[in-house]
Amino acid sequence: MAPVIETHNLCKYYRVGKEVIKAVDGVDLLVPDGCIFGLIGPNGAGKSTLIHLLMGIILPNSGSGEVLGYDIVKESIEIRKRVGFMPEGIGFYTDLTAEQNLRAVADLIGLEDKDKRVEECLRTVGLWNFKKLKYKEMSTGMKQRLGLAQALLKDPQLLILDEPTAGIDPQGAREFRDLVKELYKEGK
Repeated sequence: MAPVIETHNLCKYYRVGKEVIKAVDGVDLLVPDGCIFGLIGPNGAGKSTLIHLLMGIILPNSGSGEVLGYDIVKESIEIRKRVGFMPEGIGFYTDLTAEQNLRAVADLIGLEDKDKRVEECLRTVGLWNFKKLKYKEMSTGMKQRLGLAQALLKDPQLLILDEPTAGIDPQGAREFRDLVKELYKEGK
């Protein structure tokens, strides 16, 4: 079975004045299909940069990578079609409800049967009873759950979540991890 993520000597450098910052420096990574995988490291270690490279949001300076068998440079659109991505600090329209925000995303990605998918995703993350709550009125944990619902909208083959429990209290973080484990059991 092919790995879902594979990188070889992946590098991303930034120039800040005369200094070169090595954000991602020679990463070799192999993530097998059918697992939950986490990147752990201190702030500034390059975790989010690596995720942005994998999603094709930024380009590497050198090295290579594939996600679901697609090249991160040449086939990033194919990756984004198949991967549910929850970026760190995801933002939604503050005056729209959870349901309205998901409908807006569904419209943007051209999702068919959006009413059904929006309901399914809100139910999956435990926000169906809060579907009429405005984003600005949600707790941090609810906002993170809405971010996960957004990542699930297109029924992706793979989920990539960047800092999914940031700002959530310990109980909420535990509940979020349990939700991810349930999604894993369901084949995500």
